[in-house]
Amino acid sequence: MIKKFPVYRQLDLVDCGPTCLRMIGKYYGKTLSLEHLRDVCFIRKTGVSMAGISDGAQAVGFRTISVRITLQILLDEAPKPLIAYWRQRHFVVVYASTSRHIFVADPAQGLVKYTHAEFMDGWTGQPSAPDAPGIVLLLEPDQTFYSDPDEPQNGLQLSYFWGYLRPYRRYLIQIGIGVLMGALLTFIVPFIMQSIVDRGIEYQDIGFVNLLLIGQLTIFICQLVTDFVEQWILMHISTRINIRLISDFLTKLMRLPISFFETRNTGDILQRIEDHEIIERFLTSSSLKVVFSLFNMLVFGLVLGLYNGTIFAVFFVSAVAYVAWTWAFMGARKRLNLRRFDRMADNQGSLLEIVAGITEIKLQNIENQKRWKWEQVQARLFKINVEDMRLMQVQQIGTFFITQLKDILITYMSAKLVIDGQITLGTMLAIQAIVGQINSPLGSLLNFMRSAQDAKISLDRLGEVNKKDDEDPVHADRVRQLGAWSGISFQHLSFSYGGASTPPVLKDINLIVPRGKTTALVGSSGSGKTTLMKLLLKFHEPSSGQIMVGNQNLKAIHSGWWRGQCGVVMQEGFIFSDTLRQNIICSDEMPDEERLSYAVYAANLSDLIQTLPRGLATRIGGEGVGLSVGQKQRILLARAIYKNPTFLFFDEATSALDANNEKIIMNNLADFTKGRTVLVIAHRL
Repeated sequence: MIKKFPVYRQLDLVDCGPTCLRMIGKYYGKTLSLEHLRDVCFIRKTGVSMAGISDGAQAVGFRTISVRITLQILLDEAPKPLIAYWRQRHFVVVYASTSRHIFVADPAQGLVKYTHAEFMDGWTGQPSAPDAPGIVLLLEPDQTFYSDPDEPQNGLQLSYFWGYLRPYRRYLIQIGIGVLMGALLTFIVPFIMQSIVDRGIEYQDIGFVNLLLIGQLTIFICQLVTDFVEQWILMHISTRINIRLISDFLTKLMRLPISFFETRNTGDILQRIEDHEIIERFLTSSSLKVVFSLFNMLVFGLVLGLYNGTIFAVFFVSAVAYVAWTWAFMGARKRLNLRRFDRMADNQGSLLEIVAGITEIKLQNIENQKRWKWEQVQARLFKINVEDMRLMQVQQIGTFFITQLKDILITYMSAKLVIDGQITLGTMLAIQAIVGQINSPLGSLLNFMRSAQDAKISLDRLGEVNKKDDEDPVHADRVRQLGAWSGISFQHLSFSYGGASTPPVLKDINLIVPRGKTTALVGSSGSGKTTLMKLLLKFHEPSSGQIMVGNQNLKAIHSGWWRGQCGVVMQEGFIFSDTLRQNIICSDEMPDEERLSYAVYAANLSDLIQTLPRGLATRIGGEGVGLSVGQKQRILLARAIYKNPTFLFFDEATSALDANNEKIIMNNLADFTKGRTVLVIAHRL
């Protein structure tokens, strides 16, 4: 008997490695945080290596060894669970095996059973070569694994979002009253139908029938007005909540360290905005509807019970069967939802790449290849949609069958009761009306179950962002001023992007940047110059060693404050879709015109401004006037100069300038940099 294995799903495209570790940790009785595992595995945008997973496993208390083994060794000797390298791009957990099958926990698909040939196809790509070796990571927990406490989980709770609803309690109460009134009015309709048949028709009292029909028409008008008002109030609430949710999410995003963005695909981040909209719809629409749907079901169910206990029993059993049948498909639907998230992130990234890289695409004549790449993503999405449609159709067939069988049984039982003289024809029509009214709340319950599942998945994904520590946590007492200092020193500084198992980009660097002087750092491409600059700007933490500003460790200085003292021109500097003026002054709410004029002069921008249709007020960037690389560099220089900083850091700041512009700007900068601490990075002096 194969023991059931704990399953977690990857939340991002590149989360498979850390998720495998999380499953194995749970198997051994330890709850591990996905976000912590991402950090210790040194995950990047391109994913994670087997060496990175090994480092991460050791960091949380596993002994590990990565080996190449054959299928026979995996079956007979390898301790399980283990992590297998899958299809040259993915990682899965092998947790059990038999003489015919291998059992896999896949972060993308869940629990999967493969024949030996199928497994070999994914593991080595050679299904007919059982002796071909594949790569696995063997793990076993050591003492520290059991001694360390469980890690807090990333997932948010719905209670986190109730604060967004609280300011709108008055509106929610109004909606509640409206829905309650609608339910009560709906409750009256079956009795009107019963009275029309049993009294109006039987006694041929057309006046009574007219009166009841006028009453029914009044009820319908009241329901229409109530629904109209509810929709407007709901739109008002949902729009405001959605804006607050996404605004707070963007605020949180911008408080996170640069390393967060360097390890996520743009599509993954954008998809999390859609997650907020899913939660907003769940809170403001689905939750309210299901409460009153349940109220309607309860009231109408009691009325059915008063009419006839047997009919109520049929209704109750069918309702339970309806919910159970729907629930049986939730697991498969969750798997499809997670796969769709990954493919939608692929879709976002593919479209962004086409739009952003259109110039290079045309230069390389790869329009077809990029379109084909996008079409491949659409094909994968189509497959998921086909599976979703198939699943939904099977589910709908079952619910339709249950609903129709219930209606037929109740109709038959009601007709028989009329024939037997136990109820009137009007009562039978009232029962039919009640059954019709109950079908709608059952549909709302089905939609609520789907919406709740979507919201739970979205909560898990958003928790990864919201629970991540800010770059400068509020509780951290970071320094916001510098005392007397003599310069910046790099002391035995080493750094690696991939952890201890990857070659260091910087190794044992010792360097002094004197105060008030210009220091040039020259080196070949890929030698780590830009990485050194990023460490100096606190985009990353050193793997070992430290950076000192005088006697103050840079690590203890507030990141935002420190960057406020620095004027920086990076190789990949960004031009915003805004006016040229705003691109230079950036966040300055009360711009200094004298400083702006000097920045324009020092960066030699006057000739560019004269050619622009509105001068400094001309819109530039992605949605404005196009600029050459040299013009962009001059704007970035003007931005750094306008800031009037204590420190100036230039990374290939004039590499795209022509000789004349470079000479003019360097002469202008000579005056500006006097008395400032300047670090210049270049390929050559």
